[in-house]
Amino acid sequence: MKELIIKSIVALTMFLSHSAFASTYEVWHVKAISPDGEQILPIKALGEGGKIYKIKALVIEKNHILDIKVLDDNNDVKHDVKAIRNSDGKHHDIKAITASGDKLDVKAITSNGKKLDVKAVKGKGNALDIKVVMPNGEYWAIKAISPNGNVFDVKALDLENGSPILHVKAVPQIYK
Repeated sequence: MKELIIKSIVALTMFLSHSAFASTYEVWHVKAISPDGEQILPIKALGEGGKIYKIKALVIEKNHILDIKVLDDNNDVKHDVKAIRNSDGKHHDIKAITASGDKLDVKAITSNGKKLDVKAVKGKGNALDIKVVMPNGEYWAIKAISPNGNVFDVKALDLENGSPILHVKAVPQIYK
């Protein structure tokens, strides 16, 4: 029953994201950035047969929370990006969820083609930081970058208070 409800929510979200209001939006890049700021990696969704999809942040309405979506080659919205809670509580999977409920891996891809895990990790309150987990255990930040250089943090937001699926959004940077 729980799985049916989740699939229904995903299908409704996909329907709404493909509707007329979503056809005009500003597209921001989603990238992993090394702690020293010297290296940048693209974030991609991996589909069947090795198909690689773009992951972008979309400004659909003029607000300060951007939707993170998978886009096809024509920049049409294809899938939602969500965080899936794990029972260990430390690292939560980041997945692209199709209209049928299938889950695609989300990875950072190095220049030599190595695929690195993208996970939701520690955070404050109902927001978890999303990071690339490097082979040496180091975390790299995930950021949304606008065409004119604005930078937002990419976070997993628990908007339903304890939900097994968290919304992945880009939000203005919060300085601690």
